[in-house]
Amino acid sequence: MGDGLVKKYAVILNGDIEPRHQENVDRAIRALRREGNYDISVVSTVAPKTRADHYLVAEEKALQELVSGLKLRIDDDDLLVVYVTGHGQAEGDGCVGLPKKSCLPFSKLQQEIDQLSYGKRIVVMDNCFSGNGLRLFANPKTSVVTQGSPGETVSCQTFSPFFWSEGVSDQDGDGKISLQERYAFALEKGRTASLTQFFNPDPIGFSGSLDHRP
Repeated sequence: MGDGLVKKYAVILNGDIEPRHQENVDRAIRALRREGNYDISVVSTVAPKTRADHYLVAEEKALQELVSGLKLRIDDDDLLVVYVTGHGQAEGDGCVGLPKKSCLPFSKLQQEIDQLSYGKRIVVMDNCFSGNGLRLFANPKTSVVTQGSPGETVSCQTFSPFFWSEGVSDQDGDGKISLQERYAFALEKGRTASLTQFFNPDPIGFSGSLDHRP
């Protein structure tokens, strides 16, 4: 049951030690801070330089622990953002690379994240081969951005730095940056060669739901 208040929560998952993925974590935190009062939880190999509300060292048990704690706070009025960065593998439905050469299958990630209540949800995945994330997470209350087509090795640095950029323009002049505006900016400026996927059932941004418009 909701409490009538729309609170904002974010879960950021990165299982890689490379600086480019750590930078993506910090970019995402800064972008979310600009969009409102977020409760931000990070599971990563290194603590982010930008302040997060909760941090756990990356491993599958840490994600389970994080979800268990969030379940006590989040309800079905709230906005939930999930961002996954780092390496990925193309095996099966795909998986998120974690330390010690382990890999968290997308299906297990889905099982963990789907335990959390929400009113609206945004899922962004930039790890290689993340295209199957669209099929697993998309629903009428969830907007999904993924990239990572079969056969490629790198995609995160040709998309995410632009997607999370504070230089994204407010093309329709409504004073808010929509998910669609971020996606369009990242495609134009990043010129990624990746096969990207964008599913957006309702106008939304990280600031929350937006007015319907043509």
